[in-house]
Amino acid sequence: MDAPPNQSPPPLPGTVSVRYRLTKGDLFRWQVYQIIRNLVLLGCFILCSTFLVVSDLSQPDMAGRSLWFKCFFVVFFAPLFGGIVFLLSLVPLGLMVAFRSHRGLVGEHLLEVTEAGLTERTDVNESLHRWTGFHKLISTRKYFYIFVTDAIVQVVPKRAFDSENEARVFQTAIERRANPAARKPCQRGTP
Repeated sequence: MDAPPNQSPPPLPGTVSVRYRLTKGDLFRWQVYQIIRNLVLLGCFILCSTFLVVSDLSQPDMAGRSLWFKCFFVVFFAPLFGGIVFLLSLVPLGLMVAFRSHRGLVGEHLLEVTEAGLTERTDVNESLHRWTGFHKLISTRKYFYIFVTDAIVQVVPKRAFDSENEARVFQTAIERRANPAARKPCQRGTP
């Protein structure tokens, strides 16, 4: 029997599964999570901040300032610069998430943990990600980020689970089936 339009089909018997709804807010939080943990961006920020601070401190009007003022300048303006860059990067990101439809991504999902792999079903697609390609599982306070490859991520909000125990059963099922040679242990994230 086919599933009604805009609804994923029921889970297969004998599988661990979770049904959840992804929102544009979930997508935005995933993008912010990626920005915060991007080592290339962090390195660029550190280099740019260092360059700006050194160039400002080498100006003639700063030469006569006290050491305390220079320390305050560095401690205050480097984070301020970082905050401005971070906020400016959120604006286009927020606009992109808000104004695109994200069909097949925003909406109802059914994620099943089977012996064959991780199966995701939505109203527009069905995907099987085999365990041999599994990369890692990151658990944060509000989400599971399941890297089915090093470039493809399933975002699962923990609000989809009725209890912490149910979320733990889901996490354990994934960790147990994942290829031990390719799998990294579950990592903890902060958000």
